[in-house]
Amino acid sequence: MQEPFERMVLLNPGPVVVSEKVRKALLRGDICHREEEFSRILKRVRQMLLAAFTPGGGYTSAILTGSGTAAMESSIASSVGEGKAILIINNGVYGERFSRMASIYGHRKFELVYDWRKLPDPGDIEKALREHPEIQVVALVHHETSTGLINPVREIGKIAKKYGKVFLLDSISGLGGEELDLEGCNVDLCVGSANKCIQGLPGLSFVLIKKEEMERLKKIPPRSMYLHIPTLWESQEKGTVPFTPSIPIFYALEAALEELLEEGVQGRIARYRKAAEILRSGFREMGLKPYLPEKLLSNTITTLYLPTGFDYQTLHDGLKESRFVIYAGQERLKGEIFRVANMGELTRKDLEGFLGCLRKIVSRPSASSKAGRSTVRAIILAAGVGKRLMPITGQRPKCLIEIGGKTLLDRYLESLKESSITEVTFVLGHLKEMILPRLKEAENTFKTHYIYNENYTRGSITSLWEARERLQGDVLIMDADVLFHPTLLKRLLESPKKSCFLLEEDFTDTGEEMKLFVQGERVAAISKNAEFGIQNAESRTRQSALRNPHSAIRTLIGEGVGFLKLAGEYCPQLRNTLEDFIREGRLDAEYEEALDRLLSCCEVGYEPVDGLPWIEIDFEEDIQRAEKDILPMLDGNKGELSHKKGLKGRP
Repeated sequence: MQEPFERMVLLNPGPVVVSEKVRKALLRGDICHREEEFSRILKRVRQMLLAAFTPGGGYTSAILTGSGTAAMESSIASSVGEGKAILIINNGVYGERFSRMASIYGHRKFELVYDWRKLPDPGDIEKALREHPEIQVVALVHHETSTGLINPVREIGKIAKKYGKVFLLDSISGLGGEELDLEGCNVDLCVGSANKCIQGLPGLSFVLIKKEEMERLKKIPPRSMYLHIPTLWESQEKGTVPFTPSIPIFYALEAALEELLEEGVQGRIARYRKAAEILRSGFREMGLKPYLPEKLLSNTITTLYLPTGFDYQTLHDGLKESRFVIYAGQERLKGEIFRVANMGELTRKDLEGFLGCLRKIVSRPSASSKAGRSTVRAIILAAGVGKRLMPITGQRPKCLIEIGGKTLLDRYLESLKESSITEVTFVLGHLKEMILPRLKEAENTFKTHYIYNENYTRGSITSLWEARERLQGDVLIMDADVLFHPTLLKRLLESPKKSCFLLEEDFTDTGEEMKLFVQGERVAAISKNAEFGIQNAESRTRQSALRNPHSAIRTLIGEGVGFLKLAGEYCPQLRNTLEDFIREGRLDAEYEEALDRLLSCCEVGYEPVDGLPWIEIDFEEDIQRAEKDILPMLDGNKGELSHKKGLKGRP
């Protein structure tokens, strides 16, 4: 008789494969968390955490029932004093998570954002601390789990100490797997979790805190009841807890820490390092390309580009059939990479079995691949009221206006299909009940997502804000009110520029057009206001010239079509920018204002579309012009394009 659950070899970065001892620890009897039996376990677990990771005796601990994210948030909520600021060092998903938490708590924050394949620049950090004495806390991720990169903890801790700052470290996937001397690295707070290199089970996390730092934390007013570190610590110092804990996971953590101390932290690090060497040797033999230079890699995670001809799901499902579980890339790396972790109770047989299975899969012909299908996700903003088209849009949404007997929405879906887009998110609001039935058929062609913007009567920035979770990987952001030739969309998607707008140079400025201001090959500003846009573009160009004084500058102003292809690497900055607008209460802003702010730090190019027929439908005369001038060049003759001037957004 087959057992209900076969053993899976988990090669994901937590939860991990645990030992039989840890698994059986769950079977201990029921106890009450207010009784002495639990107090003994709590005390012992805290002692063992300190013995494993802070043997010098200068630290204390607070344990939370919750994942590692709970401990991260607890540290952010509890560590920043009134009127002080935090410096976030962000070169991955979890640096981004620190940043989002700081914003949620309303902390004043400064952020240094780096390429996910690069280490932070200590000079930048020192400059920020020197110029902004209000910064109190420096936050860093030790092991950036999204890529497997190890950040320079000792170097950054030295800088934090030099300027008298609190050093907050997320070592959720580092503790027990990487070399880390908390005291020697001047770490004041260190966040950890039970279910990664400690080899416990999910559900408990903790913060290790310098004893003198705990005295400072007690003086900061609580911002959370459940996540307030001093509240947790004061109860645990008395042998109890303020809230009901996950008692069975304490059983498992106690057993896991016993095993860790028996093996020794250094012994475990060595075991993981050897496992990583076995895997990486196999990956090299298969010709798989690593995402990071090997010198930056951790002992426990290897991030690899997907093999040619394979998407992630195909690779994942093929491996899972043989009981091996890998992990997908996050955010901008979705559809580009996969991750293999070697944490946990893994044997050499497990590792070699996995490599053999992977070798068989990647050596197959790529019949299961989705070659030729675009990995770009489309986000269509179709929530607005269309006030300038009343009373037409009082009866039907703009995207359902018919031009030549076919709605704008139907034309969008045809063009997206022709361009091999497979995933589309629709942001709906005004008369959404009319749009949804029209999209049912699209579910047969696209992977579809629907988002409702309840603030659709406000600015379009609210729609892009509601779609923020879809801003992952390469994305195509589209207004839903443009009649356009399909070649126009193909030109955008096939552009060698990873991020770019579509630009019509031959246009008449009536003040209604969303204009792009180009300096050299870069779009430096976007605005309806020509004077404002020129000032922004010139200011940003001067900053660029300081960095590259020999660059040649060509000035150009054109009309934007309303579509943007944005590289995944810029999506976190766009989400942060949108968050800033919402936090500032600017709900009536247009999303292009957020894009303009994004252009100050991101390189976005453009593709010219002069000669390609298109028109934005804003006024009744636009519908008439679309029927008369644009439609004849779209239907029934898509392969032949007119080069007649004047076929653009405004007459």
